[in-house]
Amino acid sequence: MSRFSRGKGRPQGRKAKDPEGLDNDALEPESQGAPGAVVPAEKPAPPFLKRIIGVDPGTIHTGYGIIEVIGSALRPITYGRISPNRTLAIPWRLKYIFEKLSLLIATHKPQAMSLEKIFAYKNQSSAFKLAESRGIALVCGAIGGLFISEYSTTMVKNAVCGYGSADKKQVSFMVSKLLAIEESISMDASDALALAICHLSHANSLNGAARIKGKSFRNLSPEDLVSMGYKLEGA
Repeated sequence: MSRFSRGKGRPQGRKAKDPEGLDNDALEPESQGAPGAVVPAEKPAPPFLKRIIGVDPGTIHTGYGIIEVIGSALRPITYGRISPNRTLAIPWRLKYIFEKLSLLIATHKPQAMSLEKIFAYKNQSSAFKLAESRGIALVCGAIGGLFISEYSTTMVKNAVCGYGSADKKQVSFMVSKLLAIEESISMDASDALALAICHLSHANSLNGAARIKGKSFRNLSPEDLVSMGYKLEGA
């Protein structure tokens, strides 16, 4: 997992050269334009679904991930997280998230946005903060004229891993496999990319469980499971 600096009021991630002209002094995505894996699709994606941004809102970290459909392949355009200075008051954090997310949308021009549906929170304070940052994402999407879709956690896990009980580690592993990402990525970015993949899975009738050599997570090889950190019996 990558190390991320704190308290500097900047989106965190690896410095990368952006071929599409994004000001990297304002945003430091974890990666740009990594080669995508071939994804068998039942039918071509409509024009307005060729580039999708997934957003995982939060007032501390807001994950983002933009992917593109090229023929039958998925290609990650950019991903990372926006991290306002924690010493800022909530209104100023939200302003910062709005500005950086708006910049991402204006620069990379996705046609659709994917968000997670609101679910029950035991901590009321955390729920309010999530709702505030989520509202910022929705406004950014609306101003950008994007098609906005929402998916439950179970739907996202089903689309990426093939079943709805997968944990975050499994989701992150499958996201990296589906998008041919070899470097470590933050959970915030991974969740955002998973949301984007889920949107394509539902919008284009893709079977998200079949992106790794035609296998779902349950049918991964022992080598794949070991690489995820799971200890096999008798090993």
